[in-house]
Amino acid sequence: FASTADQPCLSASAGFYVPDDDATGQVPCPPGTFSSGAGSSVCRACEDGSAAPAAAATGCDQATQGTFVDDPTGTPKGCPPGRVSTGQGATECTRCLAGTFAENEDQPCVAASPGFHVPDDEAVEQIACSPGTFSSGSGSDVCRSCEDGSAAPLSGATECDQADPGEFVDDPTRSPQEC
Repeated sequence: FASTADQPCLSASAGFYVPDDDATGQVPCPPGTFSSGAGSSVCRACEDGSAAPAAAATGCDQATQGTFVDDPTGTPKGCPPGRVSTGQGATECTRCLAGTFAENEDQPCVAASPGFHVPDDEAVEQIACSPGTFSSGSGSDVCRSCEDGSAAPLSGATECDQADPGEFVDDPTRSPQEC
């Protein structure tokens, strides 16, 4: 571009472009686009998962772990509770399903530990099984009730205690008792 008729042509600066040969000035790249080097005739759109919120950008900000970009003219946003983003350039956060939970938005969903359960999607913590119930494996979304003749007197049980000969269980939340 030439700012006056008697000046030599100049190249567009990084973050700007010159749309046509007879332009008299450079134009800033609009939000969501960028120009990384001098002499551009067009601005490039930000790739999915990245953004340039201001005009005249020389590059786009890529979503990092725990964030996502759903609008190339905005800024990376943190994942909401119970959702995660574990890679670069995410356009959305993945929700943790029942049986899993998200302690941190930048870590993968974690399976519930034995003795615990996660009954709902998008949970941020696991819940200990109540007395009288148990969960023997990881990733449980429910705790199972103890069968007749067995008990789990403490919360967080991974199994129920069977009554031995000469013992009985009248309440699965209490230890077996002697006859």
